Amino acid sequence: MKRLIVGLATLIGSTLASSVNATESAKDLVENSTWQKLMNAGEEAFKLGKYHQAEVQFATAASAGENYGGDELSTATSLMRQADTCCKEERFETADKLYQHALTIRESKLGPNHIDVMEVLQKQADLELRHRNFLVAEELYKRVLENKGKGSEDNSETALLLKNIAHCKYRRLYDQDPQPAYPRQSTDYLEAETMLNRALAICEKTKRNNPDAAKVLDELGSMYWEFGELSQGEQAFRKALEIRDQTLDSNDPDVESNLQSLIGISTRQGKDQQTKVWYTRLEAIWQSEPSRKREMSLNKHDRTIQLNNRGVQCLNMGDIRGAEHYFKEALLIDPNYTLAIENLRIARKHAGTNRK
Repeated sequence: MKRLIVGLATLIGSTLASSVNATESAKDLVENSTWQKLMNAGEEAFKLGKYHQAEVQFATAASAGENYGGDELSTATSLMRQADTCCKEERFETADKLYQHALTIRESKLGPNHIDVMEVLQKQADLELRHRNFLVAEELYKRVLENKGKGSEDNSETALLLKNIAHCKYRRLYDQDPQPAYPRQSTDYLEAETMLNRALAICEKTKRNNPDAAKVLDELGSMYWEFGELSQGEQAFRKALEIRDQTLDSNDPDVESNLQSLIGISTRQGKDQQTKVWYTRLEAIWQSEPSRKREMSLNKHDRTIQLNNRGVQCLNMGDIRGAEHYFKEALLIDPNYTLAIENLRIARKHAGTNRK
């Protein structure tokens, strides 16, 4: 009997050990072999701009983690990268579902305030911002900012979160009334301005000629421009260009974009001589790389069509303010785009207004 018990214990011990070893082998297979190889292949394809191929690798990696009983956090990482790839392909609905799946896993394993949870929330906020769901995006950015701010000093990451929150505030205000008579009477406008100035102060304190400071100044300039404070907007764009002149090549795409902003806001103020100065610099970039001018022209044309089409969609759904916004955005790029001019007239007629 004693022998039988010992034998049974040995059998149970052997079975348990086999089970543990099998689990560990499956985990090792996922983490150290199959999963990692798939992730590496996905990252390589992503770097090369082969987004469909990258997505397949990341999706297979996520399935490998689930099928082999691997670490759920590894699965969440795969889902995140798959979602990032979907964003590159502009498949945002699928990306949102993948981010949500990853968020569920990370929150259950790490808790609601872990840094990896904040990473997912920020990705979701970026998606909401892209879809102009400014209030939802603002709340997500605020949650990330509140969590990142605990026990840490302000840094460029903090500054960029403040910039995004400010963007949500003033864009929401712009959607409500694109031409307010007194924008400074709005709490959202003043809060956005305060946040952007705080973000700028953080960037300047963190590093001299901080490239992130130029991004904040771009946002500040855009806000002033949209609400008719053109002199302040021009000043912000000028400061951004000064930083970029110190830190970037003269033909860098960010310099090119900055010059386009200065040309636009100078034109709006009737500063023909100054506009000519900025345009001369822009022409120098195009002469050094002629393909850039053609590419920009094509991109502007495509963007104008895209904005006009979005305006038509809003109009068909009865969203008159949204339609007006998109038609105006299209006309900022190409003031002579006939379809946008006519569609804006129709939108204003529907709204019963005669704003010019």
